[in-house]
Amino acid sequence: MTQPSPRALSLKALMSFIRGRSQDETAGQLDVYRAFLRVDPELLKRHGITTLRFEDDRVIRDAELQERILHSVESTLGVQCPPEVFV
Repeated sequence: MTQPSPRALSLKALMSFIRGRSQDETAGQLDVYRAFLRVDPELLKRHGITTLRFEDDRVIRDAELQERILHSVESTLGVQCPPEVFV
């Protein structure tokens, strides 16, 4: 089993970053979906992520899931995530 990462990834902050760099809200939301489509759905489910629509922040501490999400954002959207997506 993967060890927890010492830093925690805030999904709310990550999605806000992705949407904020887009031309409009619709394009931003599509970018969020594009990035998460490349992450193994079973890995997401294992960590309780079954939807990208949620009210409360979801904080990811698992190193493997963080790595997969960050890699997907970088390879799909061509941007590196800023330190502000971590809490």
